[in-house]
Amino acid sequence: MKTTSISRREFLKATGLSASGLILGFHMLSADEPTGRVFTPNAFIVIDAKSGVNLYIPIPELGQNTRTALAMILCDELGADLDTITIHQAGPRNDMGWQTAGGSNGIRRTYDNLRLSAATAREMLRAGAASHWKVNAVKCETDKSFIKGPGSRSMTFSEAVPFACKQPVPADPPLKSSRDFKYIGKSIRIKDAREIGMGRTLFSSDAMPEGVRFAVVIRCPVWKGKLKSFDASAAKTIKDVVDVVKTGDKIAVIATNTWAAMNAAKVIAVDWEEGEHAEASTDKLTELQKAAVASPERTGFKQGDFESAYGGAAIQLEEEFSAPILSHSPMETPNCTACYHDGRVEIWTGCQSLNNLYQKLPDYSGMPWEKITFHQLRIGGGFGRKLQHDYIIEALDIAKQVDYPVKLIFSKEDDIRHDVYRAPDRLRYRVCLQANGYPVALQEIGSRNAKQKTISKIGLFFEHIEKRFSIVQPPIPTGPMRAPNDNVTSFTEQSMIDCMAEKAGIDPMTYRLALHGDADALKELGWDRAPVDDKEISELLRIVKKRSSWKSDSNYGYGVAFFEKYGSHIAIVAMAPKVASIRKIEKVFAAVNCGRIINPLSARAQVEGAIIDGMAAALYQKIDIRNGQVVQGNYLDYKMLEITQTPEIDIVLVESEDQPQGLGETGYPPMMPATVSALADATGRRTRDLPVY
Repeated sequence: MKTTSISRREFLKATGLSASGLILGFHMLSADEPTGRVFTPNAFIVIDAKSGVNLYIPIPELGQNTRTALAMILCDELGADLDTITIHQAGPRNDMGWQTAGGSNGIRRTYDNLRLSAATAREMLRAGAASHWKVNAVKCETDKSFIKGPGSRSMTFSEAVPFACKQPVPADPPLKSSRDFKYIGKSIRIKDAREIGMGRTLFSSDAMPEGVRFAVVIRCPVWKGKLKSFDASAAKTIKDVVDVVKTGDKIAVIATNTWAAMNAAKVIAVDWEEGEHAEASTDKLTELQKAAVASPERTGFKQGDFESAYGGAAIQLEEEFSAPILSHSPMETPNCTACYHDGRVEIWTGCQSLNNLYQKLPDYSGMPWEKITFHQLRIGGGFGRKLQHDYIIEALDIAKQVDYPVKLIFSKEDDIRHDVYRAPDRLRYRVCLQANGYPVALQEIGSRNAKQKTISKIGLFFEHIEKRFSIVQPPIPTGPMRAPNDNVTSFTEQSMIDCMAEKAGIDPMTYRLALHGDADALKELGWDRAPVDDKEISELLRIVKKRSSWKSDSNYGYGVAFFEKYGSHIAIVAMAPKVASIRKIEKVFAAVNCGRIINPLSARAQVEGAIIDGMAAALYQKIDIRNGQVVQGNYLDYKMLEITQTPEIDIVLVESEDQPQGLGETGYPPMMPATVSALADATGRRTRDLPVY
C-alpha cells in the first residue's frame, strides 16, 4: 500500500468527500485546537477518545433510512460496531459534498467516497496500534470497534486515537471484499427506531426553544395575488394571540399555541388583489392543453421521417392521455422555527436541499454564516416539497419583526393549497407498427416543454421519431415531485404500449418482453430482432410474470409496467378482481434490480411505499382549480390509500455486485400505469385521464 507522509493539518485539508470524489477537504483544525485527542480523517467520520466512533450524515433524513444505510457502510469498511457508533445529522455546509435528498442520490453518490474515507481511517488505526505495539500492521485487524493484534493484543478505537493521529495518510487504502461484509446486504432495523418510537427523536415540528410562539400565515388563495389591506382587530381579541404582522403580501398571526393562531386567522378580514389568475380553472387549463396537442407549435426532437413511415404502415393508432396537478402532501407539513438574538439567528427546520440552502441562507436571513446556527432535524416526509425554501423564508421574515422564537407551521389546508405542485400534462401519441406489431414510427405531442429535445423512453423502441409540443403554463407554481417528469410519462408511455399490444393482438407481457429482446417472446411474435436489448428489464419481467402466474386466474385483470431510472430497474404486475363492489388492486408483484442492496429491509420499505403512493395517485389524487383557487384542502378530498385498500405486495430484490443505485423514487412511476392496466383488463374500460376515480 502506497503512503504519503504529510502533516495532520495538510491531511485534513487534502481529504474530503464530495459528489466528485476526494477533493480539498472540509475539516481543518483551528490553530489553538489540541492535537492527539480527536482523530478526524474526514468530515464524515470523527473518532473521539471519549465518545468513540461518530458518523456525520450529510444527506437529509426524511424516512428513506439513509442514516442507517450509511452507518452500515461505514461500519463494514472501518470494522466498527454498528450498535455503538453515534450518528449525527449535518446541517448545510460548503465542505461535505452532496447534501440533497432528491433524485434518489443519497446512497449512490455517497457509497464509494464513504467507503474510501472509512478505509483511510481503518488503515491509520491499524498502523497506529501497530506502532504502539511495535508489530507489523499487517498482523492487526479491526472488528467491532477494536484493533486486534498478535498475541491477544487489543485496544479500542478510542484508545488508538493518539497513535493513529501520528500516522501517514494512505493514498489508496484497500477496500474490503464483499465477502467480508457483516452488515451490508443484511436486513437491519433502522438504528434510531427505538428513539423514534419513544418520541425522543426530534422532527422539524418538534423544535420547541424556550419562549417559542406559533405563527400561522394567511396567503392569497390565488397564485401571485397581492395584499391590498386587512383588518386584524377581531383576531387580536382572541385569547392567547400575541401579535399580527404583515410580511410582504402575507399576514402572520402569532399566538402561544397553534389553535389560537389558526382560529384568529379565520376572523381577519382581508382584501386581495387576485391578479392574472383570478379566473383560472382546471376546465380552462384542460381546454388549453387539448388545443396545444391538437396544434403543436414547436418541434423538439426529430429522427428519421415520421410522416412517410406512418402513411405506409400496416397498423396505425392514435391515443391521448393526461395527468393532473398533484400535491406533495407529506405527513409533516412544512414548518420552520427561527429566532434572532444577540446579533445572531438560530434556525430549526428540515430541508431536503442543503447545498442550495447553504448558498442562499445568508440572503434569506440577512446574516453571514458565522452568525447563523442551523439545526437540521429529521423530516416527516418530503417527496420534493422540502426542496423548496418558501417556509424557511417566511419564518425568517416573521422572526425579524419580533423578539422571541417563532415557529411557522402550515396547516394541512395551507400545505395542499399553497404547494409547489407536480405540473399537469397532456400527451398525444401517433404510432405505427408492422403487421406483426413491431414498432416503426412514433409522434409524441405534449403540452409542456419537459425534456422535449431528448428522446423519450418509449422512443427507444422506434426508428422514426418526432416530438412536438406547445407550452401551456398552469395557474399554480410547479416544481419537482417524486420522480419528476417520469411520474407523468411513465403512465402515458406504458399505457400507450398497452394500446399498441392490444391493437396488434399481442399479450401485453409478451409484447414488453419482445421489445426488450427476450428470445422466447421474439420467437413467438416472429420478430427477427428486438428494438432494444435490455437484459435487466427482461429478467425482471420474467420474474413478475412467474410470481404473479400471469393471466392464469380468470377472476382477475392483470396490468404490467416497467421503469428504469436512477440506475435502477423495476417491473410491476398489478391484479384487480373482476367482480368487486369497488374496483381496486388486490395484489402487486414487483421485481427490482438496484445494484448492491445495502439494507434489504429498508429497500423493501422504499418499494412498498412507492407502490402505495403511486396507486393512490392513479386512483384518487388530483388538484382542481376554481376561480384561481385550489379546491382540495385535506385528506378528505385529497385522498391517500387507506390500510384496508392496501394490496398484498410481493417484492423480489435481485442480488447484484454492481454499485448501489437509487431506489426512493423507482417504484412510484410504474405503479400508476400498472394500476390502470389491471383495472382496464378487469373491466374492459381504459382510463386515459388520471385519476381513475
